[in-house]
Amino acid sequence: MTEENKQPEKVDPQQTALGCIILMLLVGSPFVACSMFSSQKGSDSPRAILISRAQMGDAYPFTVDGELRCAGGSVLFVANGATYGVNGTAQNQGHPPVDPIWRDDPNGGKVNISSVLQQGLDLCQ
Repeated sequence: MTEENKQPEKVDPQQTALGCIILMLLVGSPFVACSMFSSQKGSDSPRAILISRAQMGDAYPFTVDGELRCAGGSVLFVANGATYGVNGTAQNQGHPPVDPIWRDDPNGGKVNISSVLQQGLDLCQ
């Protein structure tokens, strides 16, 4: 089979996550490292990056670390076996809102979620 006739290989999510973590440690930038492991544009499989409080510090809006995904315009956050809808599109498709894991802001209200939402929307591009 010639190079131009090769089909894209399927990616194992566990290998992708492990590769992302290893590359993140080597590169020192979780966003660059994990975005290198995102699925190809136009793929039917979700695009994803790992996000954590260690990466974002006090701006991190959740109480748990997890995986931010985009699937068909739905921004999802997956942690501890649960999938939450970050945006209205995801919630309208039946995913529960992030409220149970959304961190309280010490100054009142909740920690701003807009940067995570934007990262998720960027995965949809």
